[in-house]
Amino acid sequence: MTTETLREARELVAEHVEVLRGYAQRVVLEGRALSAEDELDRESRISEFLAMGSCLKLTEHEMVALVYQDMLRPRPACGCPSCRIRAESDE
Repeated sequence: MTTETLREARELVAEHVEVLRGYAQRVVLEGRALSAEDELDRESRISEFLAMGSCLKLTEHEMVALVYQDMLRPRPACGCPSCRIRAESDE
């Protein structure tokens, strides 16, 4: 993979995380249901997100943490893979 491709992949993951976080907030925190269109989009994004996370050798826990980070409470940076990814995405 070239640097350009890695950058594009990182941007795509960030986009998926942002949209999935919005869906999670709507369903979990606000108690609202997703429309049929949003549900199809969510399923598609989750499939691609899980595939990309697998390629990056992230655990399911780390991938879920990416979606829920800062939604419920901020987490300190400890140096684990999740915190490193979070720090890189903030740059």
